[in-house]
Amino acid sequence: MGPKRPVGQALGHKGPKSSGALPSIPSGLGSAFATPVRVSGVRRQLCYRQAPLARIGFLFVLLGTTIEAMLRAAFALIWAALLCSAQNTNSAPAGGPSLKETLDWLREKIPLGVIKQYSNCGIAPCSTTMQNRVWNLDSCNATIGTENIYTIPEHADTHSFYRYTMSLGTINGGSVVATDDAGINPTFISGDRWEYEVRLTTSSREVLLLYSFLGATPTSQTVDYVHLKFADTSIASRVLTALRHAADLCRNKEPF
Repeated sequence: MGPKRPVGQALGHKGPKSSGALPSIPSGLGSAFATPVRVSGVRRQLCYRQAPLARIGFLFVLLGTTIEAMLRAAFALIWAALLCSAQNTNSAPAGGPSLKETLDWLREKIPLGVIKQYSNCGIAPCSTTMQNRVWNLDSCNATIGTENIYTIPEHADTHSFYRYTMSLGTINGGSVVATDDAGINPTFISGDRWEYEVRLTTSSREVLLLYSFLGATPTSQTVDYVHLKFADTSIASRVLTALRHAADLCRNKEPF
C-alpha cells in the first residue's frame, strides 16, 4: 500500500500540510460568544448557533484539510458549543430587575414621599403633612396614592386622601413636575418649599380614583393619571423610573 493521503486529497482536493496550528473554523455561524480566534488570517467569532450552516462549514473543513486538522476542527466546534451553552445558562437577564424586585423596592420608597409645610391661617398657624401611601402593590394590580393631614383651627376632621387603583400595565408615560409652593402660596411660612410631583399617564381612563377632602364622604371617578408627591427630586425620579419599568414588565405578562 502507498502512503496515506489526506481525506481532502483522496476526494480530489489539495489540502494544506498540517502545521500544528488551530485549524480553520467556518465563518458566518453567529457571534453570541465574544472570544475571537484567528482563522485563515482573519478574526472570527467562536460561538455558533446556526446548526445547518455549521454542518456546511464543517464539510468545508473536511474536504480541505488533513485528518489531523479535521479532528482539531471538530474538537474546536464542540468546545465552542459547550462554552456557548454555559454562557447562555449563566448569563443574567438583560431586562433589569424582576417584577418582584421592582415592586418590593417601590413599596419601600413610595412612602418616603413626605412633605411638611406651615402656613398662616389668620388666627393661628396651620400645618399640612402630605405622605404617599401604598395600600396594595403585590402584583400588576396596584392601589397607591397620598394621605394629607391638615392642622386647621376650629376644624374637627382634617384628614384627606387620594387613592388610585389601576393596572400597572396601563401606564404609558410620566414626568416629574417641580413646584415652588412658597411662590404660589402667599400664606406659606416654612417647611418643604419645593414639592416634586410624579405624574403618571395611562392609555385610557382606567384608573379608579377614590378621594375625600377634610373628612367628606368619599367620591370616586375614573381618570387617566396618577399623582404622587415627594420632597426630594432624586427619589421622585427613581420612583418614576421604577413604575415605568414595572409597567413594561406587566405588559409583557399579559396573554393578549
